[in-house]
Amino acid sequence: MVFFVRALKYIDFSANNMSLALQAQILKKSEKISRLKCYDVRDFLVFLILNYRRVNDAFTGRKKKWLGEITEIFLLLIALGIAVEILFGSPVPFIGGVVANLTGLLNTLGENGLVGLIALGIILYLFRRKRAVA
Repeated sequence: MVFFVRALKYIDFSANNMSLALQAQILKKSEKISRLKCYDVRDFLVFLILNYRRVNDAFTGRKKKWLGEITEIFLLLIALGIAVEILFGSPVPFIGGVVANLTGLLNTLGENGLVGLIALGIILYLFRRKRAVA
């Protein structure tokens, strides 16, 4: 845009039938437009560079909180499923075999030995860290 304004200064308006006032008005408006756009973009980029961490933390903080709340809801649903299955027995409508699935998961982790133990440790670490942050 700055190039456009500089080019307008060298255009010969005498070939056109424009008044000098109109020519001056065109040049003034084009300079104003280029100045606004150039400085606005530059200021915005400087703002982003200087405030990147704060903007990024605000954005990711909301996403982390939202995902943490969803995870907590699912954990509560699992606990509710276990309680309902213990109280009413195995064939509970709309709730799959939660206890059977958890038992199968723990058996799979137990069969894998050290790898299963490491995976279980990572899962527990993530759940405890999430609760400490939120």
